[in-house]
This record gives sequence, C-alpha cells and structure tokens, in this order.
Amino acid sequence: MPSIARRRGLADDTTAPITTATVRKAKAALLVMRASLGRWLNYRLTNDQNGVSSTLASQRAITEQRLATKLYSLLAEIFDPTTLPDPNLADNPDAAVQLAQIAISGQLPSEQTQPAAQGMSWLWPVVAIVGIVAFVIITQINDDADLAAQQEHDACIQSGACTDYGFWLKVGAVGVIAWLAWDKFGLREFVTKKRGHA
Repeated sequence: MPSIARRRGLADDTTAPITTATVRKAKAALLVMRASLGRWLNYRLTNDQNGVSSTLASQRAITEQRLATKLYSLLAEIFDPTTLPDPNLADNPDAAVQLAQIAISGQLPSEQTQPAAQGMSWLWPVVAIVGIVAFVIITQINDDADLAAQQEHDACIQSGACTDYGFWLKVGAVGVIAWLAWDKFGLREFVTKKRGHA
C-alpha cells in the first residue's frame, strides 16, 4: 500500500535516517495523541450514558468523520487495512470510536489478549512513517480529538453531568487579578483619591 506521503502527493521521507531525537519526538507525539483521544472518549461515554442531544449528534457526524478518516489513514500504515474498522460513519457509526480505541491501545481488538503486541505495533510509526508527514497527521488528529472533546464536554456541562471546572478556575483567576490590582498595584489609593476629589 502506498505510504501516507505518496497518497498525498508529497515527498516520501521514510528513507531518512532515524535519529534518537526523532524517535523521542515520535513517541511524544503519539502520547499526546493518545491522551487527546482518551479525553474525548471519556466525555463521549458520559454523554452516551446521559443521552445525546440532536445538536451534539449533528456535531458528532461532522467531527467524528474527520477524525475517523485521519485515524484510518494513520493506522493503515501500521496494520493491514482490511483488519481495520470501516472509517465511513454512514456505514459504521462507531468508526471514530473503534479507530480511536485501536490508536490508544496500539492493538487490534483481536490482539487484546497479547500484551507483547502493543510495543511492536507502536514501533511502526517510528520506523515506517517517521518524518514531517506523520507528525502533520498526528497533529491533525490531536486537533480533531481536542475539538470533539470540547464539544462533548460542553454538551456534558449543559446536561448537568459534568461541572465546568474551567469556568470556576477563570472566575478565580479574575478575582485574584482584581485583588492584586486593588491591593498591590495602587487601585485602592487611586479610587480613594478620586472619591476625595468628587
């Protein structure tokens, strides 16, 4: 099967020498990708358990198709594409979830009972598709997973199943800044003088 680079009409750089720094970078990128996918799946599961609104269902149809297509593109470089779930959501509504689970575990569902397979399967992105093209696709998957996670998180908050910790952190930060301005940076004295001249 042609590499990602060739399918996209780009220079195939898989013959470039693999350095320790490149391997480290690839592993770090994969860890970030897997964390982003895991965060999205957690919020998605919570929403599935509490009911999915029509708005969220519409958002999922768009976001998850992009995610499924990119995950399939990446995973098809590592696994036999015929062993992967169909990435078309019209035929397989759970495609993005299934592909994300494979990307997180580094294993096909049939390999779940073989712990040794995980290390080998995630060695291939480093060895076979190392280079700028792989990192671009992994970054795009991260972006799509983060967007999907945000959509699921927002829906989770609206349904009351999640707390908006981020909102309260922002409120707390504004409060701290206001206190610093008032007490430490002279705002109190400024306001007092203005009142005295009024």
